[in-house]
Amino acid sequence: MPDAGKKLDCFIDIVKALRSEKGCPWDREQSPLTLKRYLLEETHELLEAIDAGDHQHTKEESGDLLYLIVLLAQIHSEKGLFTIADVIEAISAKMVRRHPHVFNDEKVGSMAELRQKWLQIKNSEKAGHADQIHFRLCIYLINLLALCQVYRLRGPLQVHEEEHMRRYETIFIVKPNVAEDEIEAITSKATSIIEGDGGTILRINNWGLKKLAYLIKKENQGYYVYADYAGVPASVAEIERIFRIDDRILKYLTVKLSDSCDPEAVKEELAKAEPVPTSDEEGMEEEKDDKNKEQEKTDSVKEELTKAEPVPVSDKEVTGEGKDDEHEEQEEPDTVKEEQAD
Repeated sequence: MPDAGKKLDCFIDIVKALRSEKGCPWDREQSPLTLKRYLLEETHELLEAIDAGDHQHTKEESGDLLYLIVLLAQIHSEKGLFTIADVIEAISAKMVRRHPHVFNDEKVGSMAELRQKWLQIKNSEKAGHADQIHFRLCIYLINLLALCQVYRLRGPLQVHEEEHMRRYETIFIVKPNVAEDEIEAITSKATSIIEGDGGTILRINNWGLKKLAYLIKKENQGYYVYADYAGVPASVAEIERIFRIDDRILKYLTVKLSDSCDPEAVKEELAKAEPVPTSDEEGMEEEKDDKNKEQEKTDSVKEELTKAEPVPVSDKEVTGEGKDDEHEEQEEPDTVKEEQAD
């Protein structure tokens, strides 16, 4: 791979551009703490691809993880802490140091001897970090004792209590050749996840077959399904995980509408907003207006699904699969987008 170094340098420049003043807002607002979630998600997705024996998917997920590593290094570089070059230099030195039988003239007689030698080198490297390790163990122990105390006083933690409910809307697009009963099954699965975590479905609308703004996985049409619900972040993460690995899903997008939600109050508001026709003629007019509003919302969603800036992570924000068409736009990693306050 004589050009691997050049390609890596080019990719590093791409990440730098994304973090620049003229770069992508999503990349610019990331920090080491916000990247923790994505590092965990992409690692799990890579493991799933490996377990499935899907080499193409493994390649794509490896790229996603590489992107996050380079982005993490770039964030630290901007603070003058370390660069991606420092990361590569450190791991290269470690590999050479821990494999003297490969890079030096040391001989090993067996795998057991090799393992013992590797542990000796590793332990000598960690000797200088004893105080830091002791400090971390103390912190872990304190946290564990605190959890035990809470459990003793309150019983098991209730992580899905009502005050943690947030309001979300999720739109997903299903392939045009998928049968209606399959679409209902997908919707029912998402519903059961939300309700299983103590959430409430506020409304679900099937917007039917619509033309896509551009080709997605070689499809120019798709069935749009809209869900408005009160739920917890864990439910959203599980729904997106299922959508991500479901070949029938073309794209999906979840937006957090509010940080708290009273399902009953929202249902009452929605009920009040429902038109009450006073005559057949008025009813037909209001039905026509409703359809126009529904079409406007569909159009706005389609625009939202297509306007995201390209990011060198494979189509992750609103789609469950990697880039399938070489002209398809790339988007940001799966995440729940918060609406900007006016």
